Amino acid sequence: MITLRLFKAADPFQEIDARPLPSGAITLGRDETADWKIDDTRGNISRRHCTIRTYADTIYVRDHSANGVITGSERRRISREIDHEIAPGETLHIGEFLVLVDRDEAEDMNATISRRWAPPAPSPTSHPATEAGLIEAFCEGAGLDRSALIGEDPSALMARLGSMYRQVIDDLNLLLGDRAALKDTLQLDRTTISARDNNPLKWAAPERVAVDLLRDRDTGFLKASEAIRASFEDLRRHNASVMAGSAAAVAFVLRELSPDAIEGGQPKPQSLGFLSRGDGQWKALQARHKSLADDMAVAGNGRIGAASRAAYQANLSSTVKAV
Repeated sequence: MITLRLFKAADPFQEIDARPLPSGAITLGRDETADWKIDDTRGNISRRHCTIRTYADTIYVRDHSANGVITGSERRRISREIDHEIAPGETLHIGEFLVLVDRDEAEDMNATISRRWAPPAPSPTSHPATEAGLIEAFCEGAGLDRSALIGEDPSALMARLGSMYRQVIDDLNLLLGDRAALKDTLQLDRTTISARDNNPLKWAAPERVAVDLLRDRDTGFLKASEAIRASFEDLRRHNASVMAGSAAAVAFVLRELSPDAIEGGQPKPQSLGFLSRGDGQWKALQARHKSLADDMAVAGNGRIGAASRAAYQANLSSTVKAV
């Protein structure tokens, strides 16, 4: 079922009205003859502004207006008097109003307002503006167009944001812990505590960090966005360093096992103990080593890279199954 939901652009989280569009077409405008009359005191909406219709499970909008119909997050004005296909969930900008094209197949055909949406405020004692202000503040901080979230239940949205936030903190803590464990194994220098600007994600339990990052206090630690950015930057550098270290380790082994290195360490010029320089097995060893050394110079590292990719994929598959 298609439901058209109307909002003011200045308050995109408080639904004004809603109309079902089970089939056929509906014309929006400020004239009494429009199927859906929209009260527009500023006259930005035409008498018959646009028509929205469904055909073969596809939704179309046709602009009849002088001021136009704007669609999409990129705010494109559609051509007049031409059917323009729109997707469920898309928002139409008409004058100072927003029309959300909502599809909810689980609802009853006669329902006009989903349980997920708050009804219009019955009196000034309700608090939609306060809740909407929270969402607007979030959109500003996240760099999002607030109209993309029109009609969302502020409480449910904040609950989802909280769940996402906690997941980011918990998983960042685990990844930074894995990074520290590998540095211990490789006997690398550990991160030290400075007088200021320490990353709390590296030192404190996630339960504490989840609260501290939300508080606007000068604790000597990095602020929330800075701490998260620094954590991901550290992890990116860590991954790049692990790759560089692995390549260097393979190169070191190849150098140490090279025929030249082995020959250089032998006191007798004509004998290698278990092989002689003219022996066929020694020549085979030389050829095998040269082939592997040449692989290291090839993009993708040839057979060495193939072995690495196979091990990577096998480990990835095993960890996915474990989860």
